[in-house]
Amino acid sequence: MASLGTYAIIFGVVATPVVGFNAYYALGTHETERVTILDAFETVTGSGETAGKEKRIKVIRENGCTETFRVEDSLFNGQWYSSNLHAMFAEGVQGRKTYDITHSGWRSGFFSMMENVISGREVEGAEPFRINTNNPACRL
Repeated sequence: MASLGTYAIIFGVVATPVVGFNAYYALGTHETERVTILDAFETVTGSGETAGKEKRIKVIRENGCTETFRVEDSLFNGQWYSSNLHAMFAEGVQGRKTYDITHSGWRSGFFSMMENVISGREVEGAEPFRINTNNPACRL
């Protein structure tokens, strides 16, 4: 029978990479950019008892490409006000307002992963960006 120390070592070997990866994902990938808000919405994920809502925003980036971001609380970034942040973006939809946003994470269509917006600030007087359908860098 294994001792408590053996279980502690096994737990440490398994938990350390998991916690380390999550910390790098949240903290090691910060980027700030200027965007124009197209939409702020909630989407239902899961079903039955596991169903939940995720807050998202759709934006136009400076190069004219559109992108969708998550807006949710983040333990590693110390963000606990995502509902307020999402509400601010929802107000910006009508006037096509422009914001400087900071986000973390990676975008992966295969894994349905999106970057998470961790802060945002309205840019007064900025011209809204336009969608550029001719830009080959834009994903469909």
